[in-house]
Amino acid sequence: MNGLLMPRSVDAANIEVIMREQESRFIDNLSILLEDIGESRMAGRVFAALLLADSSKTSSAELANTLGISNGSVSMATRSLLAHGLIERVGMPGDRQAYFRINADADAVAQFIIERVKQMRKIDELLGRAEVLAKDKGPSVLERFEGLREVFEYFQRELELILVRWEEHKRKVG
Repeated sequence: MNGLLMPRSVDAANIEVIMREQESRFIDNLSILLEDIGESRMAGRVFAALLLADSSKTSSAELANTLGISNGSVSMATRSLLAHGLIERVGMPGDRQAYFRINADADAVAQFIIERVKQMRKIDELLGRAEVLAKDKGPSVLERFEGLREVFEYFQRELELILVRWEEHKRKVG
């Protein structure tokens, strides 16, 4: 072999292992991001697994097996995702098992975002009420509240404009 290293061929089994590792990393990363915005990490894992699912419907048992979690964890996660409209429950004639798929309706994702905007409004309102309490405190406390209110008011205004543009976009394409 004249001292040169021969390139190793990558067989289908190696590619499958690499893909599973990448999928696992994606599932973990998306679950952390969804947890950061208020979902449970398990709901994020289920959502990510459904995004990657080859089938148009995935059973609770398949989700539990794929993710290595309990059926109870799948149940709690899917309940939350269903409530937010991010997934749909799909029935199979003659089969009592629960099947799920990603809700392909873009409005479901928009509604999820709108709920976050509503939460920001509530935080802004609460900060406004708390600012009254801060007036009796030192100037640094009042400055803190003013800074927070400025941030929340700014993002709330911008998000409201985005939602208006989203509605306009939907009317144009739909």
